[in-house]
Amino acid sequence: MLSPLRRSTSRSPAVDLGRGAGTGPASGASFRHPDAASTAASTPESYDEDVLYGRTVECGLIDDLLMAARRGHSASAVLCGPAGIGKSALMHYAAAHAADLRLLQVRGVQAETAMPFAGLHALLRPVRDRIPSLSPPQRSALGAALGIETGKVPGRFLVAAAVIELLAALAEETPLVCLVDDAQWVDPESLGALTFVARRMSGDRLAMLFSLRTEAPSLPTSSDRLLADVPRVIVGPLDEASADQLLDQRLLFDRTARSLVKAAARGNPLALKALGGDGRLATSDQPLMLDAQLESGYLGRVSGLDPRLRRLLLLAAADDTGDLGVLLAANGADGAGDVDLTAAERHGLLTVAGSRVEFVHPLIRSVVYQAAPSSDRRGAHLALAEALAELDPSRATWHRASAAIPPDQGLAVELAELAVAAGRRGATDLASRAYERAAELAADPVQRLGWLLDAAEASWDCGQIGRAAALITAARGTENLTDPGRIEELRGRLEATTGSAVQGYEILVNSAADILAAAPHRAAAMLVAALRAAGVAGDMDRVARAGEVAKILLRGDRHPSAACVTAGIAELLTGSGVGGVATLNEAIRAVDGTDDPHLLTDAAMAAAYTGDFVRTRVLASRAAARCRETGSLGLLAQALEPLVVSQIETNPRQAEASADEGLRAARETDQVASAAVHLATLGALAARRGDRVSTEDLTEQVFDLDRTHGLGYPAALAMAARCALELGLGRPAQAMQYYETLTTPGTHRAAQLAATDFAMLAAVWSGHTDRARDLVASIGSWQWVREADHDWAGAALDRWQAMVSEGDEATGLFERSLARQAHSGRPFVTALTHLLLGEHLRRLRQRSAARPHFRRAMDAFEHLDAQPWANRARQELRATGESIRRRDDTVPRLTPQELQVAELVASGASTKEVAAQLYVSPRTVDSHLRQVFTKLGITSRAALRDVNLTG
Repeated sequence: MLSPLRRSTSRSPAVDLGRGAGTGPASGASFRHPDAASTAASTPESYDEDVLYGRTVECGLIDDLLMAARRGHSASAVLCGPAGIGKSALMHYAAAHAADLRLLQVRGVQAETAMPFAGLHALLRPVRDRIPSLSPPQRSALGAALGIETGKVPGRFLVAAAVIELLAALAEETPLVCLVDDAQWVDPESLGALTFVARRMSGDRLAMLFSLRTEAPSLPTSSDRLLADVPRVIVGPLDEASADQLLDQRLLFDRTARSLVKAAARGNPLALKALGGDGRLATSDQPLMLDAQLESGYLGRVSGLDPRLRRLLLLAAADDTGDLGVLLAANGADGAGDVDLTAAERHGLLTVAGSRVEFVHPLIRSVVYQAAPSSDRRGAHLALAEALAELDPSRATWHRASAAIPPDQGLAVELAELAVAAGRRGATDLASRAYERAAELAADPVQRLGWLLDAAEASWDCGQIGRAAALITAARGTENLTDPGRIEELRGRLEATTGSAVQGYEILVNSAADILAAAPHRAAAMLVAALRAAGVAGDMDRVARAGEVAKILLRGDRHPSAACVTAGIAELLTGSGVGGVATLNEAIRAVDGTDDPHLLTDAAMAAAYTGDFVRTRVLASRAAARCRETGSLGLLAQALEPLVVSQIETNPRQAEASADEGLRAARETDQVASAAVHLATLGALAARRGDRVSTEDLTEQVFDLDRTHGLGYPAALAMAARCALELGLGRPAQAMQYYETLTTPGTHRAAQLAATDFAMLAAVWSGHTDRARDLVASIGSWQWVREADHDWAGAALDRWQAMVSEGDEATGLFERSLARQAHSGRPFVTALTHLLLGEHLRRLRQRSAARPHFRRAMDAFEHLDAQPWANRARQELRATGESIRRRDDTVPRLTPQELQVAELVASGASTKEVAAQLYVSPRTVDSHLRQVFTKLGITSRAALRDVNLTG
């Protein structure tokens, strides 16, 4: 099942090209390209023109994809369908029609799914000589991933950034086509990097085409998840006419038999060919599934072979190298050798191309392996292990593990060591599988449990959430005496991320309470995660409980700083607030001198709650920069949350750029809560601009995520955005409806505080002044607001009280509010205060005194691109009798990515450096920069340093 985040991306809808969508050529001719013969020679599966009957539309879409690359654009697509539907033939069609382009291609091999970066290694083999020309960080990342350089492989996103730089450089020279066939068998590390490229490259001459086998429950789910955002083309069954055209080329012409074949094959070209020549299957009365029919046919062909040939086929099925030398070595001196290899090719079961051996179809491998007795399978793995002992000890270990009968403690330890080495290389998928098999073979129950949890953590790291959940379930019920709370920590984080935030909270906080004495640092980390889960759920009672448990840890002299974060925030949100700021300041001081992005992110969150947005911005910027350097996109999404809080009032355009980057990072890493927070922020900024369509779309996405995962905090922020939108458009009665939600008991106090200005205005402007008085009295009683020793808090209280006061009292309160916020760096609320004071003075018939306030409000709102509010100030100014000329010196509106590019270039960064930081191609950076120059009316990078980019 796709992540809920995927629904809200800009993913193109799947195109169903099934029955009736295309017709075969009127003449019966195929769509084979004249150069196809040369392509077929280099591929294990021949370019079969039969399969292209009825594929007019699919071929046209492939032509469009290739033409986009020729014209200077990036385009990508996934061909989806069951086995035998013709996806590989369409890939060969694409290769044949890309003769004038640079072509890189790879076909996934099931046996290599667990080999990290095997797919990238094969795809990039023709251009490996270009890797040394990459910038140093990218060169090191990709070199380590491909085994060219020694050292630890960095985060997967840094490897992806290196692939972007390499492919972009190649595409600059000649339009580039990347074909990835059988993507379900490409290792997750390689496929993740390639799909990241497909999402991030837009202005480059690159076409990417994947094929993905679907509709088989045994297939890896990670490939479908990784390809979720790439536009899909559903390759469906052939229509009646096309099926008839294909069968006209077979030996079967009997009308009755033909009808039976077509009914059984259900439009699958491979099945039509296989069944069309097998009268036994065609006349079967058994209602078999399609794969079962094909497997039955292959089993019949294999079972009648000579035992020696069957043994050779079993070795090939068990082998995970596809290397002819390894196969012959494992087969032994008495084996069938070249003679039986020739026989296997003649039977249409294997192909041999150079030193590579492959099955003609993945189903044949499955049939051969599953039909063999278990003792024969174990023998095949042991023979392969012996053949690989010196050539590749790690593979030999895997084969011995496949043949082992538990328990085998010595082999389990070898596998665990292999897993550790894989983890150091960044091969988390391989590490997870090695740990899991080690646990299966372990004789020591404590080690078995530890390895299961190691496997779960590695699965989590590589994005295989379902597998991580299964491993955690397997680990439960066993007492972990050496590492208390580890099972529940993993289970709680998993539930909070993918299921219910509240249920995840309960698991985390209860387990943390149980291990406070035994493992205080783990308990503190669990409490921070629990606080976040309760916070995004908007459940203040649960926030309070997490804080109370954290306070127990604070009684120790050397308590974890994470406990200060939890206790301090909980105190501010739910208690009297006394001491909360001091506790958070202790956590902030603890990160002095560190570059740990986790600690910096926690400290930035703490600073935001104290109201010190300057320090918030410094800490969050450091955390975000470190995340970009290390490729930690998951943490980057969270680090950008407090950064946006510090920017949204001081510089909304920067806030929009940060929230946009955070949203992209959250979606890349399937972080539902963080994505919802960034969506809500973008919705709030769109509301200030008066952009109804964007506000409603963004906030509706938040509401969808809230309904699925219980995310009360971002939902409250989205409600505040809707309220602000209606107010800006002059609809206070409609805004009042959202006000009711914002004042519901239990609403997250931070969301309430952020929305108070709009909630107050909704009540006052719709004639509900008593409701506004109740709200200001309630929030004004919070010790949190009074304890935060910053001008903004006092200014806000004065402004809110002025809104429900009359006469000179209101005038004095507004003026004191303006004086307090003179140096607060919050231009929007300052402009709002000027607007409200001006309206108050105009009602008192003090028009001359009102005019300067309206003028300042109008200028500030225009500068902040808050046009509805600027329009209101302009109308009020006209009502005082002053003529108005619209200012023409506002900064042109840059998109979030244009703003990011402009700011980095203005700081002196080169195009390649900007591309590396933003995980895009240099061509994309240049494209954004051209738009920036056009909008700003400048012609050089140096001129950017003299432009106020954000107002």
